[in-house]
Amino acid sequence: MTHARALLTVAMLLHATATVRAQDTLGLRSDGVVHQRVAVAIAPFGVEHYAALALRMQWDDGSDPLLAGTHLEVGALAYVSPVDAITGAYVSFSPWAFLTLRAELASMTAWSLGDLGNGFAPIAPEDTATERAFGLRARLETTFALAVQIDRVRPILHATLGADFEQIGEQDHHVSARHDRVLARRDWMLTSAVHAFVELRVDPSLALRLGAFDDVRATPRTGETSHVAGPAAMLVLDHPDPHVAELSLLVRGGVHADEMPRAGEWTTLAALFVRYEP
Repeated sequence: MTHARALLTVAMLLHATATVRAQDTLGLRSDGVVHQRVAVAIAPFGVEHYAALALRMQWDDGSDPLLAGTHLEVGALAYVSPVDAITGAYVSFSPWAFLTLRAELASMTAWSLGDLGNGFAPIAPEDTATERAFGLRARLETTFALAVQIDRVRPILHATLGADFEQIGEQDHHVSARHDRVLARRDWMLTSAVHAFVELRVDPSLALRLGAFDDVRATPRTGETSHVAGPAAMLVLDHPDPHVAELSLLVRGGVHADEMPRAGEWTTLAALFVRYEP
């Protein structure tokens, strides 16, 4: 119930922010921005809702392609799934069109789903195990994005490198449903996600992207690495509404090409992204 009230409060703030108008001052624009994402994964199954409310300052005046989309963005975020909730703040800085730096710091709550057998599961004697745990989460992320227009198609390369730190619970180790592996109470995870697409412009406001992805997640402490690769497709709709800057749908399916217990198994993911601007 507490998380429901928090989401309701965030929703009210997002609605209020959507009415803020941009102000131009010597080429610097300041806007209220809302990001929303709903993702569904299969094998293992998972559902997550992400929302962020932010203030974005932009200095792109449209005259220099290297400055397209450059910004400084500061805001609050919330990740909510059936097994955990993460709330905190983030800052995103894009000095050039091809580079974005991001940092997150958040509190984290995870819990067990009981008889369903999923969720947070501490590895400890039964008399000391708890079904709910609290902790902190920090993430550093660097994103490189390159695109070249060649006649009617546009090749796109999107690569994100990240480092996650989590400290949660009181036991030395636990099973993390979010990461689908055993983690220590304090643990690091290194991530790499690369997407390569060829974009076809269906009409001025709709684009179809077809390509492939490669996703790697490594835990240095244990030496475990998960590696998933396969085809991906994306639909991108530009400005479907005066207050919706972009709406996109990503669908991808891949096979585990690693030595984890899921080696050789297929996994799929579908994610809907929405960015609201005044």
